[in-house]
Amino acid sequence: MDVKTAFLHGVLKEDLYMEVPQGVKASPGHVCKLQRSLYGLKQAPRCWNDKFNSTLLKLGFRRSNHDYCLYVSTTEGDEVYLVLYVDDLLIAGRNIRTIEKLKRRLSEEFEMTDCGEAKFFLGMRLEYNRRDGELKLSQEAAAVKILEKFGMAECNPSKNPMEKGLQLSRDGNRTSQPYRESLGSLMYQMLCVRPDLCYPVGYMGRFQQSPTEDHWQALKRIMRYLKGTTTMGLVFKRHEDSRPLVGFVDADWASDSEDRKSVTGFLFKVFGSTVSWASRKQSTVSMSSSEAEYVALSAAVSEGVWLAGVLEDLKCKPSTAPVIIFEDNRGCIGLAKNAESKRIKHLDIKHHFIKDHVAAGTIKIEPISSAEQQADLLTKALDVSRFQYLRNRIGVTD
Repeated sequence: MDVKTAFLHGVLKEDLYMEVPQGVKASPGHVCKLQRSLYGLKQAPRCWNDKFNSTLLKLGFRRSNHDYCLYVSTTEGDEVYLVLYVDDLLIAGRNIRTIEKLKRRLSEEFEMTDCGEAKFFLGMRLEYNRRDGELKLSQEAAAVKILEKFGMAECNPSKNPMEKGLQLSRDGNRTSQPYRESLGSLMYQMLCVRPDLCYPVGYMGRFQQSPTEDHWQALKRIMRYLKGTTTMGLVFKRHEDSRPLVGFVDADWASDSEDRKSVTGFLFKVFGSTVSWASRKQSTVSMSSSEAEYVALSAAVSEGVWLAGVLEDLKCKPSTAPVIIFEDNRGCIGLAKNAESKRIKHLDIKHHFIKDHVAAGTIKIEPISSAEQQADLLTKALDVSRFQYLRNRIGVTD
């Protein structure tokens, strides 16, 4: 559903005045006092959010403690989930009558457009296969537009987005090509439905301050890969995996040839389907591979604790069930479980909260072979066979 003129529903908490609009008769020196929020006010988004939140609370919804745009309601045994993105609503539930009743009650409060069953949301296409229990999120139309906009519509597709072991230098003549614009377009694909683009897009982002022709050619390679995979998306399936939340974390030690900083990569799955991923360069230099993995693990634990809270708000995860995180570096696992270790005493204290969660049982670190480490896709450029194998494992398919 879409709320029409959403920001006009907000109630101002401050006294605000404006000049008298042209065409309105008023005595000299008089101004108008605003009674409602207007588009363009810095308070407008907050006022609208407060208004919508109070409305949902009156309707019996509970606001998530971990994501303020997520609401849950239980009415006569039927659970309804509502997600708010500015003025766009996504409503889910098992009973269509309960959903229709909610729509009517919301329409009494706000002027809304009912878009029916969700087939598109925030630029993502939703495809249902109820017989096989599958849901696919994709952005084929947006991918095609990217290729057309940057002159890559007729390019030869590539089987992977980056050459294995690629290392680019910042030296060279600056290119006049629309590097930042194309990178931003690819970034939205990566954030929404394409975790397979996460590392290459993040890597190319390092050079956006002064991109060269070599950087542009490498970025074009990503678009060539996109050309051959426009129909691919993130697929959610019914899995036999009964574990509510499982994570994979990896690091590529000292991979940047210029400053020797490492790369963190992690992803999380809910009942076997990928829901969260990240690839980012670490802010400090690690003195060993175990240290780099430990820093990466701290980022993954932070994400895992938050996701666990969201699932508990949705009643999809018992509060006693630990978040399982798979790590392929046994030295790192030992550091996480060892209360005292001189090897990492120099690390920033923020990373050591791992030990608290492991001791409390909220996080469980388990070993995994490097061959099955799915987060490997998020830390480095891989050869075609390895890349495609891991891409399939994380759920990016046609």
